[in-house]
Amino acid sequence: MIELSTLKENVFLLFYVVNEEMGRDESGPWRFRLWIAIYIVDALQVLRVLFSSRYGWSWAIVNVAKSLNVIELALSMGSTIPRVVFYAVGQMLVAAAVADALYIINTYQQGTLKHRFPVKFLGVMISGLVTTFFPSCLGWILFPADCGLDEGGFFSVLIHGPKTGCAPWGVPEFGLTLLSILISTVFIVASLVASYLLFEVNPMSQHVRAACTGRVELLWTVVRSLCIIFGLLTFYFQAAICAAVVFVLAAGLMHYHMSVMPFHSLVENIVRGGVYTSVAWSALTSILISSVSDPSSPPSSSLFAVQWICVAIVPAVFCGGMTLIFMRHRALTIKIRWLRREWEISPDYQSHAHRRRRRRSATSSISENTGNELNIFAKLSAFDRFFDLEFEANRAFKSPAHAHLLARIILQERKKSDIPFLSYVLKKGLQEYPESRDLIILNLLLMRSFVRAQAISQTSAHERMIEALSDHTTIEHDYILFASQRGSGQPDAKGAAAKNDINAFQMLEFEMKFEKVQKLHHECVLALKGFWLLLYKHKKIFRAKKKFNENLAERVVDVSYPFLLTNLNVSTTHFTGGGASHLS
Repeated sequence: MIELSTLKENVFLLFYVVNEEMGRDESGPWRFRLWIAIYIVDALQVLRVLFSSRYGWSWAIVNVAKSLNVIELALSMGSTIPRVVFYAVGQMLVAAAVADALYIINTYQQGTLKHRFPVKFLGVMISGLVTTFFPSCLGWILFPADCGLDEGGFFSVLIHGPKTGCAPWGVPEFGLTLLSILISTVFIVASLVASYLLFEVNPMSQHVRAACTGRVELLWTVVRSLCIIFGLLTFYFQAAICAAVVFVLAAGLMHYHMSVMPFHSLVENIVRGGVYTSVAWSALTSILISSVSDPSSPPSSSLFAVQWICVAIVPAVFCGGMTLIFMRHRALTIKIRWLRREWEISPDYQSHAHRRRRRRSATSSISENTGNELNIFAKLSAFDRFFDLEFEANRAFKSPAHAHLLARIILQERKKSDIPFLSYVLKKGLQEYPESRDLIILNLLLMRSFVRAQAISQTSAHERMIEALSDHTTIEHDYILFASQRGSGQPDAKGAAAKNDINAFQMLEFEMKFEKVQKLHHECVLALKGFWLLLYKHKKIFRAKKKFNENLAERVVDVSYPFLLTNLNVSTTHFTGGGASHLS
């Protein structure tokens, strides 16, 4: 039997390498637009389930909802394909993804994983099955248990003839129904784990879909799963009850998304807010329609008009959800300006101004500040806060999530001059919420980003942070520590990286990061070549503007070195012997 700690380590290694592989090409404006389109396609599949005849919607609206589903729209343009074909395809896709994951873990344990293709294939399967076509694929797999199909093409009809009703628990349908439930359970569990762990640990990542946590995506996968499952259960229970559960979950998801705003990109947070609001509105209208409609008779003209009005309001609700996220972000920026004014009259700002006069870099200032950030645990313990009657009234943050979100917004503004201010916000957040593990982990990740990992691991502040996180940590926090240690090149005492031998996953990580270095080096050479060609082509203009040339040279020097440090991010411990010569 595999121990729980070994299983967790294998899962962490699996998703860490898959996340590294998926993040290789997650950049560029077209990639960003593609993922925005994927979010909308995913939402339309959920709306297709909610706008169905199971909840009392008219057939005209059901046909419109079908046209919104990309898969059904593409299939309607060609010949009709039996749904049993999609049932077989869905099972094969899920089986292939699970088998590939088990193959990667098994070859890692044996030390025989030498190629990136299995990892790349698993990343493609996760992007397609979990992120894009999860509702459709889950509906395909549960085809034998579906008794609420709009088309009336039950699985029992394929076996006993067109006059047979839906009997998923009959003979021989019982075995196939049980098999579909088993496969769908595996698919849902694997999708939940992938949604929970596939996020970018680096708080300064600019990749598409980079997020600080996978908890919101986990809840979104839960909402999508229950939307499909409750849609099947409308054959056994009242449709209004099923839609009510979906509405409560979708509304709670929207509220949690507003409090966390997990994505580093504001546009992605805004689009996700519109998606969650649209799903909540569709579930709410499904409650009303299923409560007043009679399945045995067509809807009246007034009810038919109300249904069309509810559907027509969906785009406005989508825009309203995006507006809520935008206003939330605007309120947070106002709060940041208030904190900045408070920081400018604090002793920390005076000390920072003194360091600036001494021409010290912002990086050294953050390294000096972080050494004392956890001393506040002894100053403001639970005992001290209990007898401080003004502590609650003087709080700058409503909750630990509020402080964490403000710090991330400051960081995503990408201003190097804000590093001391960011340190002040984190310090104040830890002062008010010293038990917040999210703030501690963000502080730890920023320390490892701004300062050399080997140097910061020797400080007492780093040791106190690790000690504070040692008890009662969640799986997500364990994964963040695991991924950050491997990403910074630090040895993990509990993992295989602490051993002297090199395993297959370490070789795979080296290959992936080495190819990334080669790609960036090639782009740098092409950029330099283009620069000198441009300079040679317009040499008369450049000679005439001598002052402009001097300013341009200074900007190139200022940008080049931080760019290499930020984008390469490869520890020198990965290169031994003459390996560094391959970079040239």
